[in-house]
Parts: sequence; C-alpha cells; structure tokens
Amino acid sequence: MSEQNFPPKGIPRTLIEMRDVAMDSVLLADKPDMDLYFMNRDILKNETEFRLDETTIIAIKIGVEFNKTYGHEHKCAELYEIISGAGYFLMQRRDGEDIEEIFIVPARTGEKVYVPPKYGHLMINSTDESLVTRNIMFKKSVSDYKPFKEHHGAGYYAIDSGEAVEWVINKSWPKVTPIKMKTLAQLFKEFQIDKAKEPLSELILTNNKILNLFR
Repeated sequence: MSEQNFPPKGIPRTLIEMRDVAMDSVLLADKPDMDLYFMNRDILKNETEFRLDETTIIAIKIGVEFNKTYGHEHKCAELYEIISGAGYFLMQRRDGEDIEEIFIVPARTGEKVYVPPKYGHLMINSTDESLVTRNIMFKKSVSDYKPFKEHHGAGYYAIDSGEAVEWVINKSWPKVTPIKMKTLAQLFKEFQIDKAKEPLSELILTNNKILNLFR
C-alpha cells in the first residue's frame, strides 16, 4: 500500500474519554467531545502475524498538562516510529500496585522507539505541532488499560512549567520510583535490540527481521 493510500486520521479519542487518566479531570467538562488524538489500527491489512498502527496526537494542553495517549500495557514488545513531530515515550514497570521502574525517552521524526514486554507506556506531545507515530505489534496482543484507569494515569504527569516540561508524580499509585531519562541508544542497548533501518511499513513485510526484534 502506498503512503497516500493510508487511512486519514482514524478513530478519535475525545476529551471526555480521557477523564480517568487526566491530571485535572475537572477541565474535561468544558468541551467533552474535543478530539485529542486519532488511532488507525492495522492500516496495511496484511496477512502476517503483525499489524501496523498509526496514531496522531494533536498539539494541545489540558490545563497545564501536555496531551498524551491513554496508556496501556501488554505482554508483547512493540516497536514505534516517529513519522512527524517530536515527543516523549513514558514507560513503567510495576509489581502489583507499585511502580518499580519508570523512565521517559525523547524521540523525534525518523527515530524508532522500542517498548519492552510488560512495560506500561504512553506517548506525550509536548510541542506545538501534531505528533504522528506508527507501531508494529503482534495481532494477537491484547492491550490492558485497567492499571492506568484505576490509578488516574501513569506514575507521572507531564506539565508545562512555562520554561520546560515538568514531571509531576501521580500520588494515586502507592509507590512510584523517581523518574529517569533514557536516550534511544541506552534503551536499545539495555534490552539488546538492534535498531531497524527500514520504515515500519516495509519492515512489517519481512517477518524474520521483526521476529528478531521481538525475540
């Protein structure tokens, strides 16, 4: 499928749908039907065991909190590619109700981000332009949103302090470790993953290479 034939925007996630994970849910009452981001699932409709998704996160803030995706976790790994824009990936590993590790990874256009298995994750758009990403994951993988819903979001919120992104702890979690910053190089090295050079729309057609990434 050529680039121009990819579906537009996709299914919207609205302001009111984010009420359970927003830092300040009171602000969601003003424009409950406002679109915050769009999701396209399995945009290639290929016959492999993997699917290619696309997400567009609008440049907007909910009060002082930067726009983000809802957040979820699953047992399988996931590989993202930044199509346009820039932002942060927040990843967290929990033991029951306690967050044992949490870190952020900045990424921009053309870069790829690896999400390890069983790590809860979300994307944050802290810029003034839309953040567009694509990701590869197993079709059989099931996303679990419950931990984020029950604790009103991830372990930290990203807010606009006026000069930089400030990370505010979410006290709904019983235990949250200090947040750390990791580079993409550190991320790939830590989990012993080789960076894929091909665009994800091409990589998904070469099963052997994907299986090596997701081993």
